[in-house]
Amino acid sequence: MVMADYKKTEVHKDNITERSGKFWNLVASKYDKSMKHLEPLYLKIISNIRQYLNKSDTVMDYGCGTGAISIEIANQVKRVHAIDISNKMLDIAKRKADEQGIDNVEFIQSTIFDERFKKESFDLILAIGLLHLLKENKRSIERVTELLKPGGLFISSTPCMAERTDFLTKLRFYPVFLLTKLRLIPGFMNRLKIVDLTEIVSNQNIQIIEREEVFHTLTACYIVAEKHSASERTARGHNS
Repeated sequence: MVMADYKKTEVHKDNITERSGKFWNLVASKYDKSMKHLEPLYLKIISNIRQYLNKSDTVMDYGCGTGAISIEIANQVKRVHAIDISNKMLDIAKRKADEQGIDNVEFIQSTIFDERFKKESFDLILAIGLLHLLKENKRSIERVTELLKPGGLFISSTPCMAERTDFLTKLRFYPVFLLTKLRLIPGFMNRLKIVDLTEIVSNQNIQIIEREEVFHTLTACYIVAEKHSASERTARGHNS
């Protein structure tokens, strides 16, 4: 069987990253099983992503978790660099990729700030179920923009827990939200509104070209944003 590449590399170090990584390691197996209840939402997201994929694409799956998205899109692109801070999550993702004979996904324990990722080297960057977990999400989007090729796409789907959420989902997430706020467990969780998310994703070098609100036990905001080409950036600079 062809083996998927797997690199356990040094994670971009800070206290939040280190503590969060340990937390996600503890819950990795439960997380993978718990994602079953969100399967309809993920199938819709994957269907939306597929229309933007090309066989020549180099893709980053930012915060890949246990590899659900990376594995599903692997056969439609040239290569996927799937990154996460949890090595236990990546162990599960690697096992699933190996079982399916996937050989073009590179699983990397790292963050988006890893200096080995070069500017303008990705056609597409995905962040599925991630932005609400980032403390410095604006800075992360700036890094996304830096890594995208001109005309490249950033696709995200983010739970907006300040919007409509069913009662059972609130019961599932509220204790985690409260415990992270009190710093009793590591990590970070932001109760975003859709307007907050739109502001986070938009900047002078990237423009939202598609936005959709999806409800399945909670409200998620699906966004496609395109990085401006060099000529567009020049024109915008002259007009400002």
